[in-house]
Amino acid sequence: MKALLSAILMTALPLALYAGSDGSGSLYLNAGRGYSPFTHATSEGIMLSNTSGEPLLDSIRLAASHTSAILSFRIDNRHAHPGRRYPYTSTDGKRHTAVNPPWELFIEDDSGRKVWITVTSAEKGDITSTEPHTVLTISGSIVGSKPHEIITKQSALPFYGESLWQITLRSGHISIVGGGHEPHLLGDVATELSGISVFGFVSSPAGEILASDISLFSEPSTSDISTTVWSDEELLSDYLAASESEIEGYWEIYDRSLEESLLQLGGEYKTAIVKHHDRYAVIYLSGAKVNSHNWHRGMVKGWLIPGSFPGIYHLEWYDAEGRPLSKSITAQLTEAGILTIRFPYQSSTLRLRRVE
Repeated sequence: MKALLSAILMTALPLALYAGSDGSGSLYLNAGRGYSPFTHATSEGIMLSNTSGEPLLDSIRLAASHTSAILSFRIDNRHAHPGRRYPYTSTDGKRHTAVNPPWELFIEDDSGRKVWITVTSAEKGDITSTEPHTVLTISGSIVGSKPHEIITKQSALPFYGESLWQITLRSGHISIVGGGHEPHLLGDVATELSGISVFGFVSSPAGEILASDISLFSEPSTSDISTTVWSDEELLSDYLAASESEIEGYWEIYDRSLEESLLQLGGEYKTAIVKHHDRYAVIYLSGAKVNSHNWHRGMVKGWLIPGSFPGIYHLEWYDAEGRPLSKSITAQLTEAGILTIRFPYQSSTLRLRRVE
């Protein structure tokens, strides 16, 4: 399939150009905004129902490459089910069937380097597992010549049906988070990609997938850490008093469960969360102990970015040195007035409490 897909990508296949509906180059596609300019766009999403013997592909080219970006989407894998066979017709006109046909996401940079993430549902009794599971194969422009294979449990990634995905490209690494209702860190691999210029979805022969709720945006840069207008205490107070958002407000550290050999807090931070365009800024107010002279009221302590998981945000957090700390960090309102932040690579959890 890889060779055939490579041949398709090397041809003069027209790619729709997308500049971003907000003029920033960011991409947001959902039922309200629609799914143009994908060729197979429907009101529900991008429908790739493949009855042929060749891979069915749909992709778009962005107006500008995203060198450090987060791509989120939802996939409904409709032709993966234990024991069920799905028909297709090969190029010679013969009819065949396939069990659990895989689907793929591919990413390409300005230089034509590509990475494929292939998702295959495997039946019970596979040599690597005694239960139904899903296999992720990452290939293409990754560091090392062999494809990287990840076997996931059904509890982490559904065997069939709908799943949510968040792909982060940063500093020569691709991080993959996926799951049914809860996010799970599925893998992190080194890559030669310099950015995301093109991306798309592929349905194998006999496959049917629906891609929806797609967003892609560049991560905030470290220059965004400087003091903001929210250093004005009265202005901030008036703004938050008028806000009806459940996440905007004043927040302070409530409790923590830290693996201190991997993660240590630089203080007992007090912060405010305010909306900033398509994301939320975590504004530092007080409490720094490490490098306290570098932190001033109104500086950005972090960014909360909505992802494909409802109510779950991607978090970029600036450490005591002002360096971005982000390895699939997520933040979630787990109960009223409690924001739970999970650092999976540091095996740590931090909870913030909303205060008046």
